Amino acid sequence: MNNKKSKKLLVIGATSFVGRRFCRYLIESKFHNEIDITFSARNKNKFDKIFSGAKLPNNIQFHLLDTYEAKAVDQIVSQNNIVCNFAGPFTKYAPNVVESCAKHGVHYLDITGEINFVRDMIKKHESTAQSTGASIIPFCGFDSVPSDLAVYLIKNKIFSLHNEKVKNVHTIYNAKGGINGGTIASAFEAISKIPQDDINNLHYLCPNERAFYPPLNGKSRTSYNGKYVTPFFMEPINNKVVYRTKYLNKHEGYAKNFIYLESMYTTAKFSFLTSKILQLSLDLSDLIMKTQKLSKFVRNFLPKPGEGPSEKLIETGFFKAQVIGTSESGKIETIQIEAQGDPGNKATANLILLCLKCLIETPTPPPGFQTPVTCFGDKILKYSKDFKIFIKDK
Repeated sequence: MNNKKSKKLLVIGATSFVGRRFCRYLIESKFHNEIDITFSARNKNKFDKIFSGAKLPNNIQFHLLDTYEAKAVDQIVSQNNIVCNFAGPFTKYAPNVVESCAKHGVHYLDITGEINFVRDMIKKHESTAQSTGASIIPFCGFDSVPSDLAVYLIKNKIFSLHNEKVKNVHTIYNAKGGINGGTIASAFEAISKIPQDDINNLHYLCPNERAFYPPLNGKSRTSYNGKYVTPFFMEPINNKVVYRTKYLNKHEGYAKNFIYLESMYTTAKFSFLTSKILQLSLDLSDLIMKTQKLSKFVRNFLPKPGEGPSEKLIETGFFKAQVIGTSESGKIETIQIEAQGDPGNKATANLILLCLKCLIETPTPPPGFQTPVTCFGDKILKYSKDFKIFIKDK
């Protein structure tokens, strides 16, 4: 990234709930000292209102942009080297952006969890991105850096200590936070349009691969200390990212029947009963999302795009991910990944900022559709503390 355009970043969706926080952190971290930045949004008045009290550095400018306008997108994207996109639902607002990045060799980061959008973009633009050198890296927020990183770290730890492949990984989350309207819109956009067979396909994002076996959602799960846990609601998204990393890494270090599980702790005394109740709640939520009339009714009571939790909840939120890895011979290793701040907002803004830092420090990132781990690897560890992401080797 040492050509003339290596110092130009375009932020799309600067007025979105997470986008505006990312822009603020971008300035506070003084990224403008090493890269010229353009903030863009569809509404200039909204941008002026949100950033009215902020002193924007001289090399940060604003550009009015509607991502539905393919020619306008193509023109501004071609003038930059990196795009960070926050304009969701991505299925609706991002296709022109990804196409333009692939065509012009511009690197791309976003925070989507819309696996249907990513698979569609892979089918349409993988070969182009490979030929131009564009590194397209979705899933750079809480969806799905911690999950992707968890498997990478525990796999390496097992190999380093035992010279064995990893057989399974179980990541168990404890988290506190709110939810913003953009995340809700993206969730409904994705879940409502993905058939159950695709949800169950662990290799959904891996062309020409097949799932070795169905996910084990039907079985009771227990944590490392024997407590019952329930499937984490983001598992059907995050496991697809984990398996794409496995695919792109040519399965190196993974046992043939590798399985990834993702759960969340319950706080009630009767953890088995609570886990079952939460599982039924997740099943009901999935049904609501897939039923058009029900989903339309429910969304009337949820935050709209641009809305989200209070600043107090964003600041006091957190996530802790206990990662348990088992080797082929049954040896167990653990690590923990944690961050302060609401996972879907503050932590997500810090995670994509971390990915941006890694991208800037990577002279020649791998081309095509990557995951955070396949693109950055150990660089994530190098810079993680700078962005309030902490890894504990337990």
